[in-house]
Order: sequence, then structure tokens, then C-alpha cells
Amino acid sequence: KEIVKMTKEEYKSLFDEEGRIKDMSTFPSIFYNKDVDLSVAGDLWKLLLNQDDAQKTAAERHEISLKNIVLYKEVKRQWQATTPRQWVNHPDLRKLVSLLEDDLDKNNNLFSHFNRPACVKRIAFNILLTLSCWNWDGAAYVEGLITFLSPFLDSFIKDADCTTVTTHENEIVDIEVAEANIFWCFEEFYEHNQLCDLIRPSDQPMLKRLFIAIGFILDDNFPDLLQLLYQKHAFSLDFLRDDVSKWFTTCFHDADIRRLWVSILSFTSSFQFFQCFIVSLLFSLAPQFVEMNPLNSDEFIRRFHNLKKQVDMNLLLLNAKKLMEILNRKKTQGK
Repeated sequence: KEIVKMTKEEYKSLFDEEGRIKDMSTFPSIFYNKDVDLSVAGDLWKLLLNQDDAQKTAAERHEISLKNIVLYKEVKRQWQATTPRQWVNHPDLRKLVSLLEDDLDKNNNLFSHFNRPACVKRIAFNILLTLSCWNWDGAAYVEGLITFLSPFLDSFIKDADCTTVTTHENEIVDIEVAEANIFWCFEEFYEHNQLCDLIRPSDQPMLKRLFIAIGFILDDNFPDLLQLLYQKHAFSLDFLRDDVSKWFTTCFHDADIRRLWVSILSFTSSFQFFQCFIVSLLFSLAPQFVEMNPLNSDEFIRRFHNLKKQVDMNLLLLNAKKLMEILNRKKTQGK
């Protein structure tokens, strides 16, 4: 089945004259597994991450954006105003800035498609350092966090220079306005999806609960698949830990990641989505698992990580939705 695209015109048609979503019964599920045009992708992130705003007018949402821009600038000024003496006396800040700069350099590939990658990288630096100042205890930068920000950068930025950003609608906006829009989307994404728990390896309670829930789904609905995993030395789902904690940026990139994340935010809950998506992933790879003859769990894991990058995102999302419908139907029937 072909990927379903949503054009700018189709997206705009979902709103009434004042900018409210016309049919709330289809929101946000209408965006599930849709390849939404980049010219409206930024606007869609704002709606999906603040779903109550779907019933606000465009003017009301614009007013909120203006207030958020002012607040972002105030938070950003906190680290911009650091004096040389404060810098010397703040080793934690120096260490964080060094980590952030090093990680941005390690991930140069995330910026290579821009005409001026250094300018977009600077935007990423500003947003991530400001997020650290906004929530030092819960969102201070850790290695790899840039991979979570990248889909938001790609949605809001076509290109940039030192002072302005060009959007995908070819509109030229002030760089701090663009930074603020991206910052507040990313901050909502970070908080609502408990990234603080996921990105710190020593503290991942969600993953344990998730893997237990998936085990029950496999046992109740796909016992043959579960037995196949056991036969291939996969006695736990820990081999998926890195994929889930990085929201599958380990497997997919660019448009696929945007479509995946939009689908997650269009689902009933991210926890439910990950259950269905992971079962869908394992199910789609079952024929390859059958052909495997791994000597131990390490060999299985190595081969799994090679295979997962070849799976079609469209198929995974379609099957994940079908599985959720099956599970909901069984629950309704009391089985």
C-alpha cells in the first residue's frame, strides 16, 4: 500500500474560517501514518503537542506564540548574559557546553542537507542550551539528545543564515522567532513523553513496564512468534532497549521518523503505540528470524539490528494500527 500524503491544501481544509479544527472526532487520528507536507509540518507539531489548541482560533494560537517567543528570549538571555567570572565559577555549565558542542560535531550528518549547516547547528546549540537552563534538573543536555531535536529542526527550517530562517513556505523569519517555535515544541515533546526517563540509562522505568506488556501481548496473541524468539536465543526484549529509548532514530531517518513520531502523537497513548509498533516490527521480521540459526543471543541481536533497517515504515504503521484494533475489540468482547 502506498504512503498517503497530505498536501498543504488538504491540511488547511481541516480548519474552519477562524482556524479551529472542524471535526474533533477525527483529531488527531487523521494524521496517523500521513506524510504531511513540510510547509505545514511545524504548525502540525504545535497542534499535536498542545491538542487543546485545536479548538482555539488561529488568532488565539498566534497570541500564545507571541508570549512564548518573549519567554524563550528571557530564558536564553540567562546563559547569554554569563560574565567571564561567572563562567569560571560555574564548572557544570562549562562541562555541559563542552558536551553539547562535542555531540553536535559528532552528529554533523544531521545538518549536512542544509545549505548552511553551521547556521542550523548554531540554532540547535541555542535551543538545547536554553532547554538546559529552563530545566537544569530534568533536561540538562545529555549525549544523543540532538537526535530527538533533529526532526523538529527539519520541519521548521528549510535553511538559515546568521540572523534569519527560511521556512518551507519560503517565508523569512527572525532567527529567535524560529528558535522559540522549535524550542516550545521540543520542550512539550520532551516533557510529555518522559524523555528524561528514556535518555538516562540508569533510570528507565517505562521500558521495563513496556517490555512486560509486550510479553503479555505476544503470549496471548502471537505464541508462535514468542516461541520463535526463544528458539533464536532472544529470552528478553532488552535487545530493543536502545531503539525504544531513542524513539527508533536508530532504525529510521528523515521523513520516516517524522511520520512515525506524528503517528505516535496521533495515537491513544505513546505507551500503547510502542506496544503495537514493536509487535508489528517483530512480526514483520519473523520470516527472517525463521531463516536464522544464531549460536547465541549476541549473534541474534547483531543480525536483528541489521535486519530492522530494511523494514518498510508504512507496513509497520499499518500493522500497528490493525493490532490495536484487534486488541481493543478483544477487550470490548471481554476476552
